[in-house]
Amino acid sequence: ELLLRCAGLLPARVLAVRGATAQQKALGAAEREGNLHGSFRATCPLHGRRFLIVDDIITTGATLTEAARAITAGGGEVVAAATLAFTPLRVPGRALLKAVA
Repeated sequence: ELLLRCAGLLPARVLAVRGATAQQKALGAAEREGNLHGSFRATCPLHGRRFLIVDDIITTGATLTEAARAITAGGGEVVAAATLAFTPLRVPGRALLKAVA
């Protein structure tokens, strides 16, 4: 929320976690994506709304990918994603592109 407010934007918490997932720390990129798939859901209809997904850190892009999937499934449009930091040794370029596609 702080990142958004500093950019002059208002946060919209429109996603909720659906069920439990395994700890991501020891998982590889494909495992993280599989672990998170289907774990978010929209809390309200998102039709006609555009979203910037904001996350604190990107490692493989799995969280951004899942958030984008859930927003799209809820009828919203993801126009961009932003993170405060990333772990360069674990982020293949294709994951970044896929996460925001």
